[in-house]
Amino acid sequence: MAVKIRGEGIEAVIEERGAELVSLADTTTGKEALWSGDPLYWARRSPILFPIVGRLKRDEYAVCGKPYTMNQHGFARDSVFNIIEKHSDKAVFLLKSTGETLSKYPFHFSLAVTYELKDGSLLAGAAIKNEGDGPMPFSIGFHPGFKCPFEDGDKLGDYALFFESPEECERLVLESGLVAGNEFLSLSGGVIALSEELFERDALILKGLKSQKVTLGRIDESGRKIEVAFPGIPYLGIWKKKDAPFVCIEPWHGVHDRKEAGGDIFSKEGIIVLPQNAEFSTSFTVSIL
Repeated sequence: MAVKIRGEGIEAVIEERGAELVSLADTTTGKEALWSGDPLYWARRSPILFPIVGRLKRDEYAVCGKPYTMNQHGFARDSVFNIIEKHSDKAVFLLKSTGETLSKYPFHFSLAVTYELKDGSLLAGAAIKNEGDGPMPFSIGFHPGFKCPFEDGDKLGDYALFFESPEECERLVLESGLVAGNEFLSLSGGVIALSEELFERDALILKGLKSQKVTLGRIDESGRKIEVAFPGIPYLGIWKKKDAPFVCIEPWHGVHDRKEAGGDIFSKEGIIVLPQNAEFSTSFTVSIL
């Protein structure tokens, strides 16, 4: 079942499966901002990543020495959420631990995902609660894919990502889905020009950004723009499939395992450890400009 919400100049559609945003449209122009989900390239559109972000070494991890298996980005993206709140401009979806999730992830949790259209923008948030009797390790991430190029006749090379300020940050380099090392990345102009070559080594995973928002648009700064604001979120993934007409801008609390990872989830880079009965919330905003 899909839920549609509508705000001033903007409309969103969310599926119960994965609480996944599947459409984000400018109602003034009728232009769709989100990737179409064409399975030729990537069948997803904006999955929620929980309780891990990225890939585990050998798709395995351990809790107190006991081994578990989990696929890349966790199971929330393939789980059916319940709709617990629905208004004209807001919807809230809930996923709770079950016998099936406990076999993969031995922690009792609730995950509420909220979408709200406000002031012409989409606010997407996640709230996680530890409902178990001990500390709970987890990561949470967002993975929206945006149509790019925006217009027929444009090329990927006509587009760029514009950060709030010049940047000197780290890039975590992936090899076979695992972090193999860190590189220093300097963006003196705060701009990343887009090209297929940029993604030859998989996603760009940036850590230590000063900017709290980034804008996708034409490199000459003409025409439409999509702004993603991610305050307080420590990692930003940027990814596309080769020759596919989309770019993902992904705010993450967490990251792939390193090649030398030992498997203990409590020691995993980027992991959040939530005390018993505690809650954690995070959000990002998408604006079509």
